[in-house]
Amino acid sequence: MQEIKNIRLLLVEDDEDDLLITRDILEEIPHYKFDIHWASNPALAREILPEKQFDICLCDFRLGMETGLEVIKHIKENYDHIPVIMLTGQDDFEIDSQALKDGASDYLIKGRINASVLGRSIRYAMEHKKAQLRLKESEAELRKSNATKDKFFSIIAHDLRSPFTALLSLSDILLKHYNDLDDDTKKEYIGMIKDSSENTFKLIENLLQWSRIQRGTIEINPSSFNICDLVNRTIGLLKQSADGKNIEITSCLNQELPAFADINMVDTVIRNLMMNSIKFTQPEGKISIEGHLDNNSIYLSIADTGVGMTQKTMDKLFKVEENKSTPGTAGELGTGLGLILCKEFITINKGDILVESEPGKGSKFTVVLPAKS
Repeated sequence: MQEIKNIRLLLVEDDEDDLLITRDILEEIPHYKFDIHWASNPALAREILPEKQFDICLCDFRLGMETGLEVIKHIKENYDHIPVIMLTGQDDFEIDSQALKDGASDYLIKGRINASVLGRSIRYAMEHKKAQLRLKESEAELRKSNATKDKFFSIIAHDLRSPFTALLSLSDILLKHYNDLDDDTKKEYIGMIKDSSENTFKLIENLLQWSRIQRGTIEINPSSFNICDLVNRTIGLLKQSADGKNIEITSCLNQELPAFADINMVDTVIRNLMMNSIKFTQPEGKISIEGHLDNNSIYLSIADTGVGMTQKTMDKLFKVEENKSTPGTAGELGTGLGLILCKEFITINKGDILVESEPGKGSKFTVVLPAKS
């Protein structure tokens, strides 16, 4: 015995006689049970739509001062997952064509409709809409995949090439002119090679982690830990970089904040966010770190007095296809990959990253993570 499908149906019809006729036909359709919601005009339909999860809409063409075309356009713009079948008393090719162009799945003539015709139209409309949505999802995934590959190759082509060019150039100078250089110059070159090597290593590490996320092969090992310990350790690691720009880092963490997440991923996120704050804060600036526990979630905020961002820039921060790296206040370079990696790590750990910023007034990044149960 075939399963009975429950269908939530919106019927937009201003004629009560046609309403009753359509309702009777719907009751005759086998294998379907319809939960019918009636809207006598387009305004009422627009009011009902957000309140219900409709599977399909049947819409008359002539609806007083408006036509069913307005309903079709509204549904396509705001509820594109709902297929619409237009019902009309006229066999008009122009109306038929316009309805399909505006997004209708089918166009049926009243008086020629029976349970077989309407049932088949409803079934095809819902299946066709599902296929359309699957295609849109595939297209979105394909665009995201292409953007990821483009970003990956641009980093390899530019951001990896540049530091290696510097490494080769500096090492070549040392090799050819070692005996001609004084000790201070040698130390300076060796220090530049070390800095360039560390930055390149960090970039390769980020690329490897990011590629594992894209392939779905990264492992997550959540555990309980005190997030304050990670923050204090990171402050110690980045103290030299902050001191180089005379940036003051203050932590107001005076309580234990027991998070439940992958400690290595969270460590990477905190380090990236603090490095970003140092990068985009002017000399003599300040970075402050605060945290609290609220409703079984840890909120960790890293705020700086740096250059800040516009809303347009914030909207692009975590989008791989749009995010572009900008130099820091001391000319520090980057790839634009760090924040994207942070977002993905926090999302994997069932958390979120919130951003507040204003040009010239600094930025504030808040990491939200599950607290230890």
